[in-house]
Amino acid sequence: MTLQILIDDTVRVPDDVFALTGVSRFGDILYRRRSLAQHLKDAAAAADLPEPQLLSGVQSMLDLQQKLSHPVPAGRYLIIPTNIVAQTSKSAFAIFLRQLRYLPSNLLISVTSGAEWSGLVLGDARIVSEYLATLSATGTPAEFARNWQGEIPELKNELNLVDLRDQASFLVFLTSNFDVRHFNAIENQNFTIVKRSTDKKKLKREYDFYSWLPAEVQTFFVQPFDFQESADSASYRMERFFLPDMAIQWVHGAFSEAEFERLLDRLFHYINIRPRKPVARDAALAEMDRLYADKLSARIEQLEALPEYADLLPFVNRAVGDLGAVVKRYQRIYQKHRAKFPANYLAIGHGDLCFSNMLYSKATQILRFIDPRGASTPDEMYFDPYYDVAKLSHSILGGYDFINSGRFDIQLDADLKMELQTDEGDRKWARKIFERKLRDHGFDPLLVRICEASLFISMLPLHIDIPKKVLGLLINADMILNEIEAL
Repeated sequence: MTLQILIDDTVRVPDDVFALTGVSRFGDILYRRRSLAQHLKDAAAAADLPEPQLLSGVQSMLDLQQKLSHPVPAGRYLIIPTNIVAQTSKSAFAIFLRQLRYLPSNLLISVTSGAEWSGLVLGDARIVSEYLATLSATGTPAEFARNWQGEIPELKNELNLVDLRDQASFLVFLTSNFDVRHFNAIENQNFTIVKRSTDKKKLKREYDFYSWLPAEVQTFFVQPFDFQESADSASYRMERFFLPDMAIQWVHGAFSEAEFERLLDRLFHYINIRPRKPVARDAALAEMDRLYADKLSARIEQLEALPEYADLLPFVNRAVGDLGAVVKRYQRIYQKHRAKFPANYLAIGHGDLCFSNMLYSKATQILRFIDPRGASTPDEMYFDPYYDVAKLSHSILGGYDFINSGRFDIQLDADLKMELQTDEGDRKWARKIFERKLRDHGFDPLLVRICEASLFISMLPLHIDIPKKVLGLLINADMILNEIEAL
């Protein structure tokens, strides 16, 4: 018996959810680097089912209705709206799909009842035709459910299916969207989050960092508590804030110019009130060299020593000509402009102040930072003041979150040179606002971009698990260097 999944992506995104993401279709919402529609396609593949058909508008529904007029014998269909997600493991959902394949009867799995009914529908061609007819006529499947409830058996919602049209459910779902390193694990509880890691020293550094933070900046950070250490791992807990991270909002285009400027005002307030420690120029320059030169060289050595790099090397050469030449080019630019840095103080910093480490509400302007670099001593909390600002820049100007979330492609131009294309679109307005804020608060945009270029090069070995991403980051770094040299 065949089972064809139909992904219903016609469900209207409510205004309060749209305000959080800027996305007009649930199927386009990113969760753990993949869209919700793609997650359903992945689940179908894991269950050994045919590739799902996406219903995204009138034409796709008409095409399906035409197809249903000549149904496959014993063909079965499962309609899954993209606003419905299963709060269960991927393997459990795949098993569920396999089991439905062998059920001969029509079924409803209601998630939301009444006039806003939404749920899963398992049926034959006749049932699906009725569903499509109702959807075409009314824009929702509620009347279909009202007509067929009582005649079609109901299957209990044992997968913890939830309706993302409910803002509270959407925020719970979205705030479980953690991107963790291979040595970390995140455990979501109702109101707390447990971060666990086999890198015990690093986790202890993160935990100690907060206790040493001066009072004036503590409010920006999520407070960790309950540090635990075992023979092979360590953990701590944090309050769970039901706020979407900035990377999700930025990639989905959820910000107007006014909203973005308000966010930057909050961020630069943090940057301005960070405690400073005056140091001799030689000491400040040594800290800069550690972050923007020595670290980069060490990371390149790390990349070239990885076994995966041999397979990646031909693509690296095609993308930028020669990695060593890119590194030398960067070092030359850095040394040329090194003397222009203020280099007279160090500042307390987060250490990884990119959008994915910020929780933010546009409505309330609540801003919280997570996953700081950490420190083993209070002195280690101080580093070059440009570093956190460069991390901001690599999200705002460098498009890092689009690359990190897979919203990019690498194509060949007319000369067979690799080009990076992201889904960012035209955000010149954001660049203009950000560069104005930099100048207003005493940061040279050119120097920020030089530091930002070092970040993109330094992170290459950290993303070797996705080779295409390594290429994207490298091409992006090369583009930034081109831009700097053109100034």
